[in-house]
Amino acid sequence: KLPPGMHIPERDLSEALGISRTPMREALRILEAEGLALANLAPLFELSGFRVLVDLGHRKTSLCLMHEGRPLTTRTIPTAGLALTKALARDTGLSMEMAEEKKRRDGLLSSESTGPSGTFLDQLDRIAREIVRTIESHDLDLDGHAFGKVEEITLMGGSAYLEGLEG
Repeated sequence: KLPPGMHIPERDLSEALGISRTPMREALRILEAEGLALANLAPLFELSGFRVLVDLGHRKTSLCLMHEGRPLTTRTIPTAGLALTKALARDTGLSMEMAEEKKRRDGLLSSESTGPSGTFLDQLDRIAREIVRTIESHDLDLDGHAFGKVEEITLMGGSAYLEGLEG
């Protein structure tokens, strides 16, 4: 495990992963661009305090931990709306098209149950755990001072509008 903010030379990282430096550079640029896209939203909103921006997209969820409008860390995970639809299709035996329609119509709640279940719940749980990990990864600033509690988790992106997610 590496401490937050530790510099790792690109050459060492590519050797450790067994890939050449060119695809390593491209992968790092893509990851940086996705996470920083959220950070670039900071000037558009008043983002004081300690908060997490969560972009629940179709194929991925991007997370950006912010303090006083400055990004502290960003990460992207490959779990989002499509994974929820696939899980719902598995849980219910519906086609992907019908599962997507059901997800949009009913959100996390449906007439058959009081909440999500099975692999659908597993996917939601994975996203929630990643949000917690992101927060826990930066509980101190560079001077060793605690940031305090997260004041807000802001959900955005298409999947953020699912009925029942706000609770």
